[in-house]
Amino acid sequence: MRQESGFNAIYRNSIEIGVAGLPTGALDIDDGGLWLGQTQSAVGSFSPGANCLCRLDETALHDDDLGQKEINRRYFLTRRLKELEREGLQTNMASTKLDDKGALVNARLDALEVQFAANQNALLGRFQNIDDSWTT
Repeated sequence: MRQESGFNAIYRNSIEIGVAGLPTGALDIDDGGLWLGQTQSAVGSFSPGANCLCRLDETALHDDDLGQKEINRRYFLTRRLKELEREGLQTNMASTKLDDKGALVNARLDALEVQFAANQNALLGRFQNIDDSWTT
């Protein structure tokens, strides 16, 4: 939503396509909840005339700045999993993020409770032999 730097970035296929400066500080949250793909003056402030004319897939919210290298890595792994699924390999794309003891992690993003749907260790375990040089 908002980073401490006050900048948000949008990526398409791991390429940064837009950056916007936003005021830092707590989010305004209304009862309606978060609507992706809509202009909102506050989270949950629903306006039917503010719909985004686009398609959203693989949408993710993070509580920190991932950086370009990490975005590239995640995009590559997700794309490779989809290729494997098309080839008939069953993958679990909806795993849950775990802490170092294996317990579920519920991350708090300001007043929004977000349960992350990515167990990086399990995902990376599937690709132990992939050369990491593509990210440099």
